[in-house]
Amino acid sequence: MFLLGVVALVVLKLSLKSSPKDQLAVEKKRQRTRTIMLGFVWMSAGFALASAISVNQVTSAMDFVTENESVSTIHITAGKTLIGLQWATFSISVLFAGGILAMIKKEGGVIQSAGSARSAGSAGSAPPPAGGSGMAPPPPPF
Repeated sequence: MFLLGVVALVVLKLSLKSSPKDQLAVEKKRQRTRTIMLGFVWMSAGFALASAISVNQVTSAMDFVTENESVSTIHITAGKTLIGLQWATFSISVLFAGGILAMIKKEGGVIQSAGSARSAGSAGSAPPPAGGSGMAPPPPPF
């Protein structure tokens, strides 16, 4: 799932860089690719959560069953490292999915990239001036 999400992200970023003739068809394709990409990335995070919960439950169940001496003569301890790694994988998956969601913003029906203005498809427009006041900075003194 994660790999399919990354592939869809690459396709989406490449489609943001192109300047096609039929703008409406391209916007529909971008929206569809964005939806597919976000779906795959969030589904991989969901599967990582399910995996972390199931590993936690299974190791706890094995620990409980082997504690009872009448059932077994061996004692199995729960794998604390494995549980920690599963939860770390889930955390990283959620951080990645949230980062992707923040990178690819949907504004007014048009997908804008959080990167440069050129990659967002507005190569002809100038970037906004620094300072946020809407005015150009003064020229340097001579």
